[in-house]
This record gives sequence, structure tokens and C-alpha cells, in this order.
Amino acid sequence: MIDDGFTVYESRAICRYLLKKYQGTKNTTILIPNDLQNATLVEQFLSVESSEFDTPVSTIIYQEIILKFLGKEANTEKVKEAKGKLEQTLDVYEKILEGKYYLTGEYSLADLSQYLVSLLVLIKLALKIYFTMPRDPMSLNGRKDFMKLLLGNK
Repeated sequence: MIDDGFTVYESRAICRYLLKKYQGTKNTTILIPNDLQNATLVEQFLSVESSEFDTPVSTIIYQEIILKFLGKEANTEKVKEAKGKLEQTLDVYEKILEGKYYLTGEYSLADLSQYLVSLLVLIKLALKIYFTMPRDPMSLNGRKDFMKLLLGNK
């Protein structure tokens, strides 16, 4: 991104730059709180997203979608390991979110970043369905296959 001659790359850095520059100037949405403790929680969850959520999701997408698209076989051990790590992370998120909608209690950049990675999971599911559906998805067998994929049954 180039802003007034200043060049920055990497999506997380761009988000932080834009927030620091524009937060509170165009609307009242505060994605990184001014309060030190809540701002630190946002940074903590951004770090968790980067290492504990994004990494296994990216591995799964690369192994199960990209390699398949390239005509190569996935490394099933890497996929199994990534899915295990992702399950552990989601278990922690479930405990953190118990009784609330947002990671820090209020909507923040931490929540927004989780949603973007979650979108990758949905894209993966859609691509998996696309690659494995029979030619006539409206047939009875096609609908059964679709439900199996959605429910995780092979």
C-alpha cells in the first residue's frame, strides 16, 4: 500500500497503520481500544490468530486445495497435524468466548482478523465440494454426497 509516498506491505501492518491514522476520524468504530489493557488483549489475540489459527488453516488449504489443483498429493500427516492444532485453538476460543460475542468483550481488530481467516475455511469447504461433487449435484446421490461433505463424512 502506498499512502502519501509511504509504502507498507503485509496485511497486518497495513491494518494497524490505517487504524492508527484513521481510527475515530470517519466514524465511531474503535478497533484498537485506547485503554492499555484492552489494546494489549487485541494484540494478544492478533498474535494468536497469526500463529495458532492462520498457520494451520493455511497448511490445510495448501495441502488439500492448492496441491490438488496442481495435480499433486497432499501430505496427510501435515494435514492431520494442522487439523489437530486448529481443533485445539478452536477449543480455546470457545472457552474465551463463553458468554460473550467478541474476544475482548467489544468488537475489535482481533475479531475482524479471525473472520478473515475463517473466510479461508469457508472457501476451502466450497472448493472441496466443487472438486468432489458428482456431475449432477441435484440428483439424490449428489445431495447425499453434498451433505456428507458438509458434515465431514467421507
